[in-house]
Amino acid sequence: MLDLLLPIHEMDTVARFIIRVFTAASPPAQPSTFTATFDPSNPLGIVEKLFDFLAAESDYLLKDVAEKEIAAVAKAAKEKRKRKEEVAEREKAAAAKAAKSNNRLKEEEKERKKPEKEEEKGSRGDN
Repeated sequence: MLDLLLPIHEMDTVARFIIRVFTAASPPAQPSTFTATFDPSNPLGIVEKLFDFLAAESDYLLKDVAEKEIAAVAKAAKEKRKRKEEVAEREKAAAAKAAKSNNRLKEEEKERKKPEKEEEKGSRGDN
């Protein structure tokens, strides 16, 4: 289509320009540092600072999908925490069950030893 709009001798110039634009090495982006302090009484404060930083350092928030991606990250973090709490609760319940079982076994062992001691006392008294 370009050959219809441009004379042939100008196509070469345009082609070289397009190639130069697409192959030009842009300097690698330097990572930026973000530092914030978390205040448990204001958990959204750190999130606000993060979004301010993100807006200042990139155009990510201008993307149409940014809001959905951020919501997905928040949901994933919430689910991860929930799974972690569930695992901790199961481990706690298993430890309690094991301790109860261990105590029951100790009690049964004491009960078995009790009659043995009584038999020993009884056999000594007969002599």
